[in-house]
Amino acid sequence: MITAAAFSASSEVRNLFRGFFRESHISHLISCSGLYQAFFDHVIKDSTQMAIIDITGMNSSALSVINRIYSYNPKLDIIILHRGAIEENFRKAIHDTGVCRIICCDSSICVSRDISSAVSSHFADSIYSLSCREQQVLRLISEGMKTNEIAEIMGISSTTVTVYRKKIAKKIGSNNIAIQTRTAITISLSRL
Repeated sequence: MITAAAFSASSEVRNLFRGFFRESHISHLISCSGLYQAFFDHVIKDSTQMAIIDITGMNSSALSVINRIYSYNPKLDIIILHRGAIEENFRKAIHDTGVCRIICCDSSICVSRDISSAVSSHFADSIYSLSCREQQVLRLISEGMKTNEIAEIMGISSTTVTVYRKKIAKKIGSNNIAIQTRTAITISLSRL
């Protein structure tokens, strides 16, 4: 399961975030200006994989926020949202911080589409980090098989299957069988 945090001073954008995260079953925290510390505390946790920050109206303070977050959680994927045009110098300065994506849009439809695309590509990266054997175990899990059945089919020990299951759970970010099954379906669909 992807864990994300989102920050925006705009209630409209926060509502877009909420709707998107609920539909995608993404564990999340949504913050506004008054709850900046809660956002920051959530983002610096190792379990948080992605932060979406609406920097509209923040200007140069956005750079110090991004740098501060990266100093605590350098593995975090940060997606920057800016409603409207952004100056090229500012865009370059943001890119230089290591931000993975900058989204500039005017409409809420554009915001939803671009955030969905960015999160989906993040999710796909975690799926493709599964080895062939891990994908095979995941497929069998999604078919409802137990550890000993998987071991028998694959010709490996139950202990080895348990190790694969732990690796899968760590890479996907969830021990939940339903989430693992949805991931297996996503892998299958991506190969069509």
